[in-house]
Amino acid sequence: MLSPESYQSAWLAYAGATLAALLILYLWVGPRLSHGWRLSLALILAALALTPAHPAADVTTWAPAIFVTFFELLTSGTEAAARPLRSLLIALGMALALCLLGWLAVRMLRRAPAAE
Repeated sequence: MLSPESYQSAWLAYAGATLAALLILYLWVGPRLSHGWRLSLALILAALALTPAHPAADVTTWAPAIFVTFFELLTSGTEAAARPLRSLLIALGMALALCLLGWLAVRMLRRAPAAE
């Protein structure tokens, strides 16, 4: 069983590794995509990787929802995978909504007439 300190250390290590991987991916696809598309891709992947979910209904600890979803899908079937998948889809929807709001804000700022 994990102690609270090792549990927090594991989450910090996972989050740090995920953010480092997203930074490397952001820099790697730099010449291929525009700045907005790279940020959107990084945000969506961060939402997929960092969304937490309870591994079981009676468990109080958290685990990455993408791993819980795949584990539940492989071991217990689709009904058990619906609970962590729901939190994963909510986080993905929020990330997509944030990307859309950013895109709309950039369009509105570019369209604003210059004051003369």
